[in-house]
Amino acid sequence: MGMKNLLSYFKKKSPPSPLQGSSSCCLCGEELSGRILRDSWGHAAHLSHTISFCSSCERILSPQGSGGGYQYSDGRLICGFCKKTAITNKVDANRCRRQVLERLEKAGFIGIPKNIEVVLAHPHALSAHSRKRHTAGLTLSHFHFSNYKRVGITHQVGVLFGLPESEFKAVVAHELLHVWQHEHGVKFSPMYCEGLCELGGFLIYSEERSELSRHFIAKMRTNKDPVYGNGFRLMLKKLEALGWAALIAEVLKNKRGFEPSVLHKIFGRT
Repeated sequence: MGMKNLLSYFKKKSPPSPLQGSSSCCLCGEELSGRILRDSWGHAAHLSHTISFCSSCERILSPQGSGGGYQYSDGRLICGFCKKTAITNKVDANRCRRQVLERLEKAGFIGIPKNIEVVLAHPHALSAHSRKRHTAGLTLSHFHFSNYKRVGITHQVGVLFGLPESEFKAVVAHELLHVWQHEHGVKFSPMYCEGLCELGGFLIYSEERSELSRHFIAKMRTNKDPVYGNGFRLMLKKLEALGWAALIAEVLKNKRGFEPSVLHKIFGRT
């Protein structure tokens, strides 16, 4: 899981450091004119250039505007800012897992096993076990039975290596809420299941209040995915109306949620 410095990818002569809303191209430093592309961070570049983006924060990769650029062995590009906090080893991964678990428990998600190891995974390994072609996290829960009765559950959590810490923690929170649902026998349709898990990531981002976290929250609010995006907005609406404690209580009270009548009772019209 190596990383290659892409500074040679940029011109040897670095352009002036661009500011948000700058009138200069962040790649060549010349005045913006003609067809341009602007990222959500306020950096812009001429479309005549070869433009690449950070796979996490979506900044245009440039010497100053993104702090440089790097490439992982799987081909993903990451900017210098995201690289500073990238989680690339087991020690940091499980430190983040402990911090996330503490935040989830504080919000009221009790009963998540504390001994779950977070494995740093290659994207191909994650997608091989997921319905999504591109996924940053995956939870595999194995149910154990004896005499036709469930006697235990074991969980495996994999998260994409090299994510910046705030994104990594949000993905861990999402996956641990899958674990929480499995441990408590919560059975919702995919939209409600994933929507609840997305609230875990939202919790992490909301508490960090960083510029990067605000970027990710904005992406969650506008996500067009019918399962993850719609599910998140639906569950966020209920969270804002009920608060964490009441929302969790309603989920546990109506945890057999496949029936439309039960879903309507919890969430109203969809």
